[in-house]
Amino acid sequence: MQYFAQNIAGKKRKPGDVAARHWDAIAQTSNYRPADVRKRVQDLVDGLVARRVAVTDAVAALPGCAVGYVEEAAALIEDNALRIEGRLRDPPPG
Repeated sequence: MQYFAQNIAGKKRKPGDVAARHWDAIAQTSNYRPADVRKRVQDLVDGLVARRVAVTDAVAALPGCAVGYVEEAAALIEDNALRIEGRLRDPPPG
């Protein structure tokens, strides 16, 4: 199972485990507004999804690349981004 390289809100987490409250905790410890952090994460996911095909094609065209591996990696990255997006608006607990 894939985990993020760094701790998120004090714990090692998988992409599907990161909820809105975790982004809010990151924002607070970084002196940012939670709404701004969530918006930035949404913008990053949107950009990644919008450019996936073009970037995958460009990387796959590089000499020595194995197209299947490039496409598999791109799919995994997009899936993780969409998991994060799906939990971006979770209501706070309680």
